Amino acid sequence: MIDAHNHLHDTAAFAPVETVFQRAMEAGVRRMICNAARESDWQTVLQLAKQYPLSITPALGIHPWYVAETQDGWQDRLANLLREHPGWIIGETGLDLYHQPLNESLQEECFRTHLQLGYELRRPVVIHCVRAWDWMMRILRETPHLPPALLFHAYSGGKELLAKLLQYGGWFSFAGTLLYEKNIRARQSLPLVPKDRLLLETDAPDLAGPPQYRSGHLKDETGKDKSEPADLRLILGGVSTLLDMAAEELEAQLETNFTTFLSL
Repeated sequence: MIDAHNHLHDTAAFAPVETVFQRAMEAGVRRMICNAARESDWQTVLQLAKQYPLSITPALGIHPWYVAETQDGWQDRLANLLREHPGWIIGETGLDLYHQPLNESLQEECFRTHLQLGYELRRPVVIHCVRAWDWMMRILRETPHLPPALLFHAYSGGKELLAKLLQYGGWFSFAGTLLYEKNIRARQSLPLVPKDRLLLETDAPDLAGPPQYRSGHLKDETGKDKSEPADLRLILGGVSTLLDMAAEELEAQLETNFTTFLSL
């Protein structure tokens, strides 16, 4: 199985990363994209990739929550790291109109930089978008040259946008939160995503699913369950039921998709 989006390094706040990684392996999660959210994460993610080279594909970028932390020259430093490592991808980047402070102009500037870099280096880009889909669509329409693939993680854009996003090279990943019955938009979108553009994720340590779809091993200081890559086995079972597919068939499809996505 493949966890298409997590922040494995951030699970260190709750348990040793080595322990979390070992539980993932025992659950059959053999590959994962580990996403950096700020420049201070980059070297940590790179070190994890060196420690687990057959399992971790790094994605390096600046998350919209942290655009105000960027220092002069970050664009060149990111480009140089990606040029040194042709198999690595870009992200997490994107737009967010919920989390405060918004820093809208910085978000847009930073997001456009990631898109341009993805185009120039021919790398997929991992995208976060929360309550900003009109903004997102405007930028994509205005961008003459896009990266070879855009992965919309924990997709929340609704079924109406799927066809347009596919035209922009869209791929769609869903986390355990899809399995909450109240998550209507995601549950309506899931069956309409082309099977060859679908991926699953945990977003560990965030976006934990309902109790039956999380292992319960990783907890915060209050005892609340956090998401971890090992939960993917349970999430896959829930999603296969929603899609009326055998879990084995869905797993094989997702592995093929992941290989194709990274080859782009």
